Amino acid sequence: SFLRRSFSCEGSVYMGKENKGNEIKYVMYKSKSLENNIIKYLKDLKFLLNQYKIDCIIYKGDEYIRKRDKKHVVGYCIKIKRNESIITFAKNIGFDIERKSKKLNELVNNITFKNCNSS
Repeated sequence: SFLRRSFSCEGSVYMGKENKGNEIKYVMYKSKSLENNIIKYLKDLKFLLNQYKIDCIIYKGDEYIRKRDKKHVVGYCIKIKRNESIITFAKNIGFDIERKSKKLNELVNNITFKNCNSS
């Protein structure tokens, strides 16, 4: 439930062309002063995902100075890229938000359809 709600809020699904570039992405942008906290939090999420045999990687994203308050902001994300892990995520975690669930189901269908046709 925790992972589902967390990914529903901060996660997204990307479908690449011809099943290249498929991924589930979880992105956080916070003040640079909280960078160590972001990394620890994402490592904790990664640990929980690994309990389901979902392979993922943590990436550092963009940094910028926020215009409204001049704070230094940094982004980090978790990416689930392997097709097996995407399918496992869909079966065991998923999303609470209907549009994200539909996109995830479409991605899983594309992955399984491609795998069936390549056999």
